[in-house]
Amino acid sequence: AGVVVLMGESLTVSARTLTGDALAVVASWFYAGYFLTVARVRKSASTVATMAWGGLMASAILYALALVWEGEVWPDTLRGWLAAIGLAGITQVLGQTLIALGLAHVPAGFGAMLLLVQPAFAAVLAWLIFGEVLSAWQMAGGLAILAGLYISRRGTPG
Repeated sequence: AGVVVLMGESLTVSARTLTGDALAVVASWFYAGYFLTVARVRKSASTVATMAWGGLMASAILYALALVWEGEVWPDTLRGWLAAIGLAGITQVLGQTLIALGLAHVPAGFGAMLLLVQPAFAAVLAWLIFGEVLSAWQMAGGLAILAGLYISRRGTPG
């Protein structure tokens, strides 16, 4: 509910945004599948092994798809390489490894709930870095997310 309130002011349903909305729903299914798979594998394998095999498999599949759809996929400028390395290093290696590490300490359900704080965190960063104005609804949504996490954590063993 907090995420809906936080994003509600920018939420629109139209023919113009239907493709993007549909892709976001499909992406959420893949993200849920990834999350549940990592949680299950993480019970019997180390974080390093989980991330190495997952990264290798994802890279092979996505590289093949990119070649089919895009042709040439390697950056041709230093700026392009820096962006690619930054995205790989920060979002994949650091971000996903921290998620896998966290899944060793919390149930997958609570971990998934915890990741709902991402939109609230992004809104606060947009306010701090870019001077974005947060509306009362967006602040209420962020607080609802935090309240939901608090309530959820109280019911989570461990």
